[in-house]
Amino acid sequence: MIPDDLQREADLWSRAETEGHGQAAAMVKDLCIQIMMARGGMIDEGGH
Repeated sequence: MIPDDLQREADLWSRAETEGHGQAAAMVKDLCIQIMMARGGMIDEGGH
């Protein structure tokens, strides 16, 4: 059994994680797009 204060702390963290996740996911997606665009020339030339 988890003490109430620890459970509350865990709930706060999980909520913060969930709220921040959309923003973090968008940043990662943008980064992936930038990497793919930077590599795009190589991929277009036969995938080397």
